[in-house]
Amino acid sequence: NSLQVKKRLGDMVRVSRRAKGLSQREASKLLKMDRGNFQKIERGDRNISIDNFTKLVDILDIPHTSILSLFKTRRVIETTLPGERL
Repeated sequence: NSLQVKKRLGDMVRVSRRAKGLSQREASKLLKMDRGNFQKIERGDRNISIDNFTKLVDILDIPHTSILSLFKTRRVIETTLPGERL
């Protein structure tokens, strides 16, 4: 669910920020974001816009494979196009 994704993203952001040797204040300045909002993202308590998400990934050098892993689930989701049959 979305809460789990936000928590995993927050953990990923925290680990990546620390690996780059940045404080929360430094990272939030680079993102042009309020430090309190940045802290909420790291805790998984705040949604993030796609613009800020893109900046965050670029600034913290988060690999795309890590981003995709946020959305992995144990269940298989089958999708069909309208008019298609499984």
